[in-house]
Amino acid sequence: MKRKPFFCITATAILYALLLIGCDALDSAMDTMSKNVYEEVGFVSADTSSADEVAGKVNSLNVTKVYDLSDDAKVKDIATKYGYKDGDTKTEAVYTQLKAALTKAGLGSWHVLDPQPENDATALTESLSKALASESAKKELIAQLDKPAEGNHQKAAEDSLNLLDAVAKAVNTSEVWEAMGIADGSPIQSVVTTVLNSLAPGNGVITQGDVLVLQMTTDVISSAVSSYITQKSTGVETKTPVQIAETMLSGVQNVQNIAGELSGKTSGFFDFKIGDLLDKLDG
Repeated sequence: MKRKPFFCITATAILYALLLIGCDALDSAMDTMSKNVYEEVGFVSADTSSADEVAGKVNSLNVTKVYDLSDDAKVKDIATKYGYKDGDTKTEAVYTQLKAALTKAGLGSWHVLDPQPENDATALTESLSKALASESAKKELIAQLDKPAEGNHQKAAEDSLNLLDAVAKAVNTSEVWEAMGIADGSPIQSVVTTVLNSLAPGNGVITQGDVLVLQMTTDVISSAVSSYITQKSTGVETKTPVQIAETMLSGVQNVQNIAGELSGKTSGFFDFKIGDLLDKLDG
């Protein structure tokens, strides 16, 4: 059945500068999750250095101060990533709803994790791939990442989770759907709503694993949204909207699997079946 055009908007992307980071490295991370048979039968000693490497990379992620949300111009900067155009009455709802939700949240100035350069994102997922390929390293990795986040990472994760919740509520309105050109009751609206609702922060302590999941989510989602907005602004379509959506959902599936192995507030991120969403796009 012919697929319908797909416009994917998601709350996480507004946290970061648009950055084109592909999902191939993350795909390979999940492809190599098979157990190391030789370790299990005792032929070789367990090597957990890859778990230490991942934990080290998580602890070294950068944190930066971003927007002061009392500055109206900064909120408009965020809203433009969702189609808002200054002076355009049709898209005014995007800014209005976002401003209202952020004001209600009372976040003020907030900190978030910096987007990773492509090489660093690839290195992180390669280290993760190695750790998940060994049962011993996987257990060590889970033990390390289940520890509470500390310092700047604690603040960044807390602000990011709160912002995700606020933005999800802001964009999930009929006025914003109309501004985006997405009809009420359409399969596309259903898919996007499912993704947005699944990003609500859960309960519990913010862990180092939460920091990892948030970083991977950023890389995957930012890549997809960047591709869409770039094509929309240039008028040059190198990938169909559905292809962009499929790439994004593939990366989301990998993040979903990894988050499910960890404790913390992001353990329930993307709590849905990817196949069900693709079926909805098929109509």
